[in-house]
Amino acid sequence: MKKILFIFLTLIPTLAFAQSTVYFGNISKKTSIGLGLDKATAIISIMETNKKKTFDDYELVMYNMDGEALTFSMDVDTIYDLKIDKTYAHQKDYKMSIMDYQKLKRALDSQSTVKINGNVYNGASIVGLLNSLETEQRLFLAGKLQNVNRVSLWSWGRNGNRPNVEFMRFVHPQSQKGFRYIRSRR
Repeated sequence: MKKILFIFLTLIPTLAFAQSTVYFGNISKKTSIGLGLDKATAIISIMETNKKKTFDDYELVMYNMDGEALTFSMDVDTIYDLKIDKTYAHQKDYKMSIMDYQKLKRALDSQSTVKINGNVYNGASIVGLLNSLETEQRLFLAGKLQNVNRVSLWSWGRNGNRPNVEFMRFVHPQSQKGFRYIRSRR
């Protein structure tokens, strides 16, 4: 255990300066939403874990209280199919400006809904999760995220145009149930 924590602590500087670091929070047993922030860009990522090698049913649509789709300037950035133990973590990243990210958070309220991979969620609950991920990201990068234990690490090297990817999983620090995931790429 001490060896794993040492490796984890040595990765913090690497993750802090990675080109793109995304922090995931579960919204259901198999679906997570991720958030990565830097000075000018926000990445919202959808992750689905299952035993299939591929996944093509990604969906991220936001609706106002009248059921009309809300549109924001989001570009599909990258799709990952990462093998973790006996399952796969399928991820699709959407890149947007920080300004558009803030607009998105203001538009999602208790009367709005978000459809993610076929499941519908209350807009305010998604904003709550995004706010929580922002806080965890700041604490993690400062080395102040408490109760992080049982850490698992994966690494995939550069393959063609695909960047180096590092992936970390640990038990949720507050509830001790479920996992938090962190993905970085360089």
